[in-house]
Amino acid sequence: MTARIPLCLIEDDTIMGESLVERLHLEGYEVCWCQNANEALETITARDFAAIVSDIRLPDMSGEALFRCLSERMNPLPPTLFITAYGSIDQAVTLLRMGARDYLTKPLDIAGFLAKLRD
Repeated sequence: MTARIPLCLIEDDTIMGESLVERLHLEGYEVCWCQNANEALETITARDFAAIVSDIRLPDMSGEALFRCLSERMNPLPPTLFITAYGSIDQAVTLLRMGARDYLTKPLDIAGFLAKLRD
């Protein structure tokens, strides 16, 4: 049996979160789903993940602020993809310059999302 790839998903929307957890599980990932940034901060700094997928708009802080906190605490930081329904070019450029792997807008093209996650 092949070991699953550990991934942290940070998504506050229940429907989107459940859908992504199910699909990522089918793709061979062991998903730890956090529904807010503070939970994610504790989880990510306590465990090893191969990748992080984070929404931008979270209830307690932005995905960008979370990424800054993680960047200060961890080196190296796991590859991080951002997903958002409210994309902006300025924000995408900022996050990519900070070291994010990619920035994708919702609704997700799931094939493209999975390809970027595998890269």
